Amino acid sequence: MDTVAAVLAALLFAAIASAYVVVQALAPWWRRVRASDRTVSALAAGVRLPDEDTAAALLAAWYADTRAAPIPELVDLDTAVELITHRPQE
Repeated sequence: MDTVAAVLAALLFAAIASAYVVVQALAPWWRRVRASDRTVSALAAGVRLPDEDTAAALLAAWYADTRAAPIPELVDLDTAVELITHRPQE
C-alpha cells in the first residue's frame, strides 16, 4: 500500500508541477489578454487613450464607425429577391 501511495503522491506532484509550468508559460499571454480587455472597456466607456497606441486608435475609429449613421440600403429586399430568383440565363 505504501508503494501505491508513493506512486500516487509522485503523480500528483508531477501534475501540480506541470500545471504550475503551464500557468507560468501562459501568464504573459493572459496579462496581454487582460490589458486588451481593459483597453476595449475603456474605449467603450469613451476614455481617450494615448494617440501613440495604434491598436487603440484603430479600435476607437472602428467603434466610432459602428456608432455612426447606418449605411443606406443599396438594393431593397424585394428587388434582391427578384434578381436572385429570376436571374437571366446566360
